[in-house]
Amino acid sequence: MLLCSLTMKNQVIFVIFFLAFFQALVATRFKSPLLPRNTYPNAIKVNNIYYVVAFRHQDHLEIYSSTDLNSLKSIGTVFPQNETHPWAWQFQSAEIHKVDGSFYVYYEANKKTRIGETCIGVATSSTPGGPYKDLGQPLLEKSDYAYSCPTLARAGTP
Repeated sequence: MLLCSLTMKNQVIFVIFFLAFFQALVATRFKSPLLPRNTYPNAIKVNNIYYVVAFRHQDHLEIYSSTDLNSLKSIGTVFPQNETHPWAWQFQSAEIHKVDGSFYVYYEANKKTRIGETCIGVATSSTPGGPYKDLGQPLLEKSDYAYSCPTLARAGTP
């Protein structure tokens, strides 16, 4: 009855609000059966081994390996925990990609010098398990926008 009394524009706004609220509620209650303490996992398969990068804590991105994705084993982090990152803190979502023989982890993080400024960074390695070297500065940064869940797209590929 409530929806019938609203204008079409307000009905759309109400439905969008309801769906966003429901999605947030489900996300807070969902626990990954493979990585229960990690969020935003992303995987790549190299020579029949899966490598998964996932956000574990504010200070690092965990790397896992598996031959079947049912038994993931931690093999380290993208950035060593005892080293200070050159520009970022509070790492969030990440993606791992193989491009022209090298491996890239694109990640979202907050810039140390501007609290609340979300940026996209990238680290490279010759192997999917690392060690990774950060670019040393944000790949993309702009305080007017929020970046989330970086995705690599190459021109001319689907």
